[in-house]
This record gives sequence, structure tokens and C-alpha cells, in this order.
Amino acid sequence: MRMAAMSDKSVEGESLGFSLAAQLAWTDVDAPIAELNAPDQPALSPEMATLVSSLDRLEIVIDQETAALEAHQPVDLAEMNRRKSRSLLELSRALRGLPDDVDSSLGERLTGIKAKLTRNCEVLAMHLAAAREITTILNGALRAAESDGTYSTALLGGRTA
Repeated sequence: MRMAAMSDKSVEGESLGFSLAAQLAWTDVDAPIAELNAPDQPALSPEMATLVSSLDRLEIVIDQETAALEAHQPVDLAEMNRRKSRSLLELSRALRGLPDDVDSSLGERLTGIKAKLTRNCEVLAMHLAAAREITTILNGALRAAESDGTYSTALLGGRTA
């Protein structure tokens, strides 16, 4: 497999600050169209091949983020957001050049991606809810640590004034 150039300034072996996952997600960006087709499928048009490769990269990003969150591994959410935004830009550009008569399998592919996006959204929502709960706990602990008890209800025997 070839590694696609990350930038005009990239040097072989230099990561330019991208994580390994980010570098691996963009491998085979410029693979020949013949490699994108299944052996029993007719050759894809250049426009369709561009769309298929964009969908492939989007699926990789979604799968990586979902798997990392489900495994409770640290995730650079800013990096994931950047990669998903890049995929959205690629998709919008690929769709502009797409002819009106597209392969019927595209609908099935998009349905699968929609299901993955739905699961990704659910996992992100759980992650956000957990982060909010932790923030609430930490906020309460900080307030308790900073308080000298002057205005606490403990002085009133638990009653409110």
C-alpha cells in the first residue's frame, strides 16, 4: 500500500504532527481506479470512483472514532472532527460531478453509512453525558473545598434560613 502525501511540504518518514491513525486513514488516496472495483464489477467512472473512495475514507473515520469511544480509549475529538469535516468537503465535491444515472448499490452503501453515523452519534452522546457528569462532580468537589463553611446549612442544623 502506498501512503498518500499529507502535504506538499511532507518528507518521507516525517509525520507533520498528524497522529498515526490520521496518516493511516488517508492511505491509498490516489489508488488506481481498477483497485477500487471488485473483480466482477464493471469499471467505475472517474466520478463514481472518487465518490466511492470518499465514502471509504468517511467510513474509516467513523469506525475509528466509534470503536475508540466504545473501548473507552482516549480520542482526539478535535482531530476526528477535522477528519469528518474534510470527508464532508470531499463528498460534497464528489457529488457535484456525479452523473444523474448512478449505480443502484450506492443507495445501499449510503444506508450502511447512515447506520454507522447513527451509532457514532449515540456513542458521542453517551461520551458527552459522561463528561458532563464528571464536570458536575468535580465542580461540586471544588466548591466544597473552597468553602470555609460560613454560609453552609450545617450551622443551622440542616435547616434553611
